[in-house]
Amino acid sequence: MPCLLLAVLPGVAAVTLGSRGVFPPRSSCIAMAQPEYIFEMAEDRSSIRFGCRQRSLTPVKPEAGGSLQEFIGSDASAIVMSSWDAGQVQRVDGTDDEFLIAVEEFDFVALRFAVELRAKCTLDAATTTARLESRGFRLIGSGLGSIADAIDVRVTGALRPSAPDAR
Repeated sequence: MPCLLLAVLPGVAAVTLGSRGVFPPRSSCIAMAQPEYIFEMAEDRSSIRFGCRQRSLTPVKPEAGGSLQEFIGSDASAIVMSSWDAGQVQRVDGTDDEFLIAVEEFDFVALRFAVELRAKCTLDAATTTARLESRGFRLIGSGLGSIADAIDVRVTGALRPSAPDAR
């Protein structure tokens, strides 16, 4: 049966046209809440706190076997290892759920350094939720001792699949 897939514009679901009429999309578009930006400065200007929070929902094609549920609910190591490029993640010796993540190298004017994030990934079997929470970080580069002591980085995230038969 010949079909035509119309162009998908941001925020618009795709529709397939065929000789039998119009068919609904297989899944809806990615839904993202507006980001919540955080910027707080101490009254004495001795410290600032800033960041961003955002929730996103990424629909995937329904699956019969529930393999996505099994993946998210069974192995913290596999979740963390598959979220970054090969070689960027190492398990912390003596732990099952803590990892060192070589995030990125920054090169700005005369300042060049790398960031290594220590994170813990826990699984909640009751809700099939994987949670990633930072446990500290390290700046790697010359002359960063005083800068590193003044910075605190916190990262948190959660990954939870919908039911295998959800639409």
